[in-house]
Amino acid sequence: MKIRVLVVLAPALAREGLVHLIDLQPDLEVVAATGQAIEATVLAERTHPDVVVMDTELAGDASLAAIHQVGHHVNGARMLGLLGGPFGPTAAEAVAAGASCCLHKDSSALALAEAIRKVAAVAPCDREPVPDVETLANGHSRLSPRECEIMRLLAQGLSTRQTAIHLFISVHTVHTHRRHVMEKLGLSTTADIVRYAIRNGLVIP
Repeated sequence: MKIRVLVVLAPALAREGLVHLIDLQPDLEVVAATGQAIEATVLAERTHPDVVVMDTELAGDASLAAIHQVGHHVNGARMLGLLGGPFGPTAAEAVAAGASCCLHKDSSALALAEAIRKVAAVAPCDREPVPDVETLANGHSRLSPRECEIMRLLAQGLSTRQTAIHLFISVHTVHTHRRHVMEKLGLSTTADIVRYAIRNGLVIP
């Protein structure tokens, strides 16, 4: 049986491309697609998707509200957040709203397909299970949104300098936040940060 996917992505061209890429996978099928958060819940209730791929950069707080509404009111639907630039919601905010995990928009089609499978399966065969929303929200609640974002970027392989450029902050500020993250979570190395982020669904390897 194929994994049923609802796509919520604002730019029409990007949405159509994403739908095409997902439909190319033999075990995935797009059951509906929209560019408006207000339609997400209606479509989810109508089509009963296994996974909702949600753009986190819809107007205002519409994305986070839609993640919360669909995740809590549509039985069986699990949320995969698509993260954008530094001014959009962070992975921590999306998870707190109800996303199972997040993936950056510049990820490959292969990474997206694998993320959809992991979210749908909840417990992937080769790595630790994707935690549920409550576990994720409580696991790093001690971190600020900025610290969560820096942890996510470092876990994705960006250097301290690249992270600083990406977030428009100084290298010193990144070092400070990184130290705070490690102190709060009891981590010792960047490798520990990577393992923590993967284990808690903040990035998809």
